Amino acid sequence: MNRIAAVLFAGVALFASVGCTQLDFDRLERHALQCDGEGVVVDPRTDTELTGERLEARIAAILSAAETACASHRLPEQPRKLLIHVHGGLNGRTVSLKTAQRIVAEMDHETPGNWHYPVFFTWDSGPISTWWEHLTLLRHGRHAPAFGPITAPIYLSTDLAVGAARTPRSWLFQLGSDAALAYRVATKTSILPSWRNAEAAIALLPAAVPLPAPADRQFVNAACGEYHRRAWRHGVRFVWYFATLPVSLATSAVVVLGMGQGAWDGMLHRASNLFYRYDEFDLRTVRGDRDTRRAALRSRPTGPFAVFLRQLAKHIRERHDAGEYYEVTLVGHSMGAIILNDALSLMADSDEELGDLPIKDIVYMAPACSIEEGARSLVPYLERNPNASFHLLTLHPLAEVDELNAYGAVPRGSLLEWIDNFYTSPTSPTDRRFGKWTNIMQALHLFRTVAHRVTVKGFGVKYDSVPQMHGDFNLCPFWRPEFRDPTGPMHYPPDWAQKPPR
Repeated sequence: MNRIAAVLFAGVALFASVGCTQLDFDRLERHALQCDGEGVVVDPRTDTELTGERLEARIAAILSAAETACASHRLPEQPRKLLIHVHGGLNGRTVSLKTAQRIVAEMDHETPGNWHYPVFFTWDSGPISTWWEHLTLLRHGRHAPAFGPITAPIYLSTDLAVGAARTPRSWLFQLGSDAALAYRVATKTSILPSWRNAEAAIALLPAAVPLPAPADRQFVNAACGEYHRRAWRHGVRFVWYFATLPVSLATSAVVVLGMGQGAWDGMLHRASNLFYRYDEFDLRTVRGDRDTRRAALRSRPTGPFAVFLRQLAKHIRERHDAGEYYEVTLVGHSMGAIILNDALSLMADSDEELGDLPIKDIVYMAPACSIEEGARSLVPYLERNPNASFHLLTLHPLAEVDELNAYGAVPRGSLLEWIDNFYTSPTSPTDRRFGKWTNIMQALHLFRTVAHRVTVKGFGVKYDSVPQMHGDFNLCPFWRPEFRDPTGPMHYPPDWAQKPPR
């Protein structure tokens, strides 16, 4: 009963923090850059656009605040440590700011060894607004303000018809996954080929070692926690599954396939805007003489995240010349990894303004990109930067397929399960999601040239621990080295933030 009471208390506290907490705009201005759906930074206090010199001034203020905070928090022998966090999809503007505010408060109480100055890059990825944009504005990746609303009824009817037509296939994946989960829980035996392959891979790997791994290690440093849920909870979920099955089968056609596909497309468009704004690809928007327009053919990415990284790189170079040193940690959750992939690809291409960013750790938490997209960005960057390490964090494979949302009214499974099974049609193993344990364990050889600087950690489940849902990673101390260490804690209690930091 004490554990149940603690979980209920934590749930109430979390609801209150998200639903009732007032935004501290003074703090957020020092730690967050918020973008609208068009890839334009906006002031969270006034909602006015920040472009050009105003954007540069806001970024400079954040970096100045980081300088001041680092001087008082770090140990004398430590470099200044920055952490740049990019969240994923399904986050509205207010929710993402409140999440950033909560995490900043938690990091304020960290020990100097674990402390980083956090900068949050937030973007409007709410499901309703992205679906509406798909329905009324986006046409083949471009904005169509006149044509979009006129054709919205056609798009809506087509989406619903396609969703209905794909329903039998979606039910096949849905019921097959549910049956495999039930069989695995009941017999401890895996029947899905992907699960068996993952189990074979981890059995062949050497035991995980504490970070940093030895330079002569030839294999990825990987470990997965154990899965423990009480028998009565399994029983309740089993009964509830059949009680809600008719509803979840219906919503898989209308909501998940019919509307969810459009929202997913809209989120991908907005994620792209953060690095490559869509108007970069339309010369009609360039004003000026012929030389000015011709210069646009050689322009660098104009998205706000690209602008921020260039200004950060310049700031760090200037501080380095003054004898001050930095370490940068990049953290991408879910679709945030898609945005970081763009950044890493540019850095690996010897970009003169970004190639020397002192990135020490790259942390992907349940990344929503494909395995191919992740490897294509990460491996060249890691080969070019021997001081950087990559850490992939995933849910336990059983928790991945057993995630319960909307009280069971929608198909079970995490967002990554939905993407693999509903929103994409993988043509090869590398087309599947990078952030699933069962997927990446079959593709470790893609990282063979940098294996000693790559870790893969699948978190375990122990009753009510976190993370065991796709959105739980931001409820955990992801900034601590122990969190990404395969020999570190494999789960955290829901009230970990109330305990003294180690």
